[in-house]
Amino acid sequence: QFEVGEAAANPYNWPYNEKLVPNEFRRLPEDDAVKQRLTTWSRETEERIKKDDGLHWIGGHPQFVQEDVRYEPRLRKLNRVLLRLSSDDADICIGDSGEMNLMISRKDLRNADFDQAFCTWDCS
Repeated sequence: QFEVGEAAANPYNWPYNEKLVPNEFRRLPEDDAVKQRLTTWSRETEERIKKDDGLHWIGGHPQFVQEDVRYEPRLRKLNRVLLRLSSDDADICIGDSGEMNLMISRKDLRNADFDQAFCTWDCS
């Protein structure tokens, strides 16, 4: 059963992960205190995503098990999710524990032009 809700953009959603959010994989911490904070931030983020975002949704932001395909220039325009499904250990299994995003650009969605919609299927 679907319910209307909101989910904040998570820091693993492009373009946030490169520009705005510290990531322990992309920087060397200045000292042990910074290293601890980055590690704590990463753990807290993972817990929040699992708790708040759910596994399936319409609209909003995609999530990827592997990598965000929008790093490829021709796919950068894909900024809207039509449908996101994830393996949920109950009813849906996508590969071993994967997820699927059906994405489209805002402009194409406004114009109801689904010719350039794009589907990703990631497995861990």
